[in-house]
Amino acid sequence: MHLPLPRLRHAAAWLRLPGGPPRYLPIVLNTPLIDVTPDNGPLEIWPGGTHHYVAERSEVPALAAEMHSEPVLMPAGSLVIRDSRMWHRGTPNRSDAPRPNVTLIYSRFWLKLRYRPIPIRLETYERLSERGRRLFRHEAIGVAADGLHDLSPAQFYALPS
Repeated sequence: MHLPLPRLRHAAAWLRLPGGPPRYLPIVLNTPLIDVTPDNGPLEIWPGGTHHYVAERSEVPALAAEMHSEPVLMPAGSLVIRDSRMWHRGTPNRSDAPRPNVTLIYSRFWLKLRYRPIPIRLETYERLSERGRRLFRHEAIGVAADGLHDLSPAQFYALPS
């Protein structure tokens, strides 16, 4: 879920502690499962936005108005690879059909970006290949008893952390 531009987040990814190591920033991969058109809610990006840290949300609209933005129109199965700091937002889906999109975020396991861990039933996790278990090892393994698997993704991510 993307927030309207004035509510841009992810500021924690910008921080670097004085004298500390460089940040290992997440890489985001977006893949639409259907063709993305101007009518069905394309991703909107601001190339170069990675160079602008905005401490106050109230500053975002004025700066965004001075920058070039563009919709990301693409056929199903395309891949957008972007720096997580790139300014972006979802736009309204004016069609009558959903616009499914797969978004994968790759980051160091210790870099927490306020994303809730993915709940995976223990029996499902144990059936994964060794590589699959390694990829998902930092997620919420074996949490089926609390009923989280009965929630839709929207309900799950709306829960308080």
